[in-house]
Amino acid sequence: MENDHGYGVTVLHEPSHSVEILYDLVAVHDLNGTGFETWTHKQNGMMWLKDLLPKELPNVRIMTYESDA
Repeated sequence: MENDHGYGVTVLHEPSHSVEILYDLVAVHDLNGTGFETWTHKQNGMMWLKDLLPKELPNVRIMTYESDA
């Protein structure tokens, strides 16, 4: 799902039908992080934005934003 550390928006979860999307969530990393490592647990490799949040918010399009910070 990673974009080879290209910069910009990467969609992590897209509801099955566009009419079901309630809102868009874009996670932006801090100055020393990345759009993927910031949201990934170091020990188990689980990315909560992709692996956990869609279960709680199935009608939300979830994205991360990667920038050269």
